Amino acid sequence: MQTNTRVAIHINGAAPLTVSGGTVQATQAGGRAIYNVSTGAITISGGTVQTITGIAIENGYIGKITVSGSAYITSGNISNSYPGTIYLFSDGTSTDPRLEISGGTVENTATDGIAIYNISVGEVNISGGNITTTNGTTVINNGAGIVNISGGEITSTSDAIVNSASGVVNISGGTVSGTDGTTVNNFSTGAINITGGIVMATTGYALENSNYGLITIIDGAVFAYGSTIEDVINGAYNQSGNNVIVAWNKPSGDPPYEYELGASDDIFIFPEEASAVWVMQDENTGIKVEYNTNNSFIPIEDIIIDLSRIDDFRFTNNDLRIYPNPTKGKFNVSGLKFNDRTLNRTLSEVEVEVFDIYGRLVLISPSFGEGRREVDISHLPAGVYFLRIDGKTAKVVKE
Repeated sequence: MQTNTRVAIHINGAAPLTVSGGTVQATQAGGRAIYNVSTGAITISGGTVQTITGIAIENGYIGKITVSGSAYITSGNISNSYPGTIYLFSDGTSTDPRLEISGGTVENTATDGIAIYNISVGEVNISGGNITTTNGTTVINNGAGIVNISGGEITSTSDAIVNSASGVVNISGGTVSGTDGTTVNNFSTGAINITGGIVMATTGYALENSNYGLITIIDGAVFAYGSTIEDVINGAYNQSGNNVIVAWNKPSGDPPYEYELGASDDIFIFPEEASAVWVMQDENTGIKVEYNTNNSFIPIEDIIIDLSRIDDFRFTNNDLRIYPNPTKGKFNVSGLKFNDRTLNRTLSEVEVEVFDIYGRLVLISPSFGEGRREVDISHLPAGVYFLRIDGKTAKVVKE
């Protein structure tokens, strides 16, 4: 453990610092666990870097901070006294990356605390990990710098991201969520560009353009409670491409709320030709969005998904054979017998119904006809499908 009441580690040269385990801690109010005033690089792949009410890492020049693996960086400071768990302040003019996060956790546990505060002209690149505040703003970009988010989770019970100067925030992946306040707020003349990922809010706006800046939405999903676009986004914005804006008209009463698998009850989506349904994905409940190449999943808690729509898809006998399975598109059906019972109709009368994993009917294959047993699902996306033939079912996987 490296501990000091004021500054635990002070970097004043070009030599790099690597933290892969243990604890680096400053205990005095306003202290710094790591204070870098040089060009030296800081790499944290494990261990804990923490302060009680100060700054965990301050980058005072053009050195680069890399956070990955199981690193845990935490502070309990508040915004009006100490600016952030990670504070990027620079007198330099270089626009090179100042902070790169691909894993680990960066948090601020104080009321009105800030996890990352960037007033440099450099870049902040987030491709993974968890950046969170208990009751504050998770990321503030208060200069001409650029914040790029391509993965990970950025969460806050207040504003998740505030772009408060002339800088730019680019969101191309990951999940940015806020539970009370505006999730992403363009508070000045800067720009917010969304080309992927999920931006979601529960009790406020997902996006807000508070001044004269620019918000551009090209892909991904933007979500909030409500029933109109105005409930999701406040202020001017440009929308194009495959982006979808989703609003959930949350029912009154206490959770949990129950929806049938594949239903679209209480969901409003823009543009209207896009699809949004209730699903379970990787044991999480939420809304599945499909629009051209956009296949986004918006996770929502306190939801019960009624699976009765697919309860009937059970194998009753191995006599029904699908081959090849998995398939590239076309497959054959043989062994049309279930539970020692032969089909009570001729093959020319039998149709094959194909359902997706949400229980939606996506194809009715023409009658087999004499001597023909082939079904073609080449036009359907890759995934798992269920077949229903004369009331019996089987499963096929399309690659």
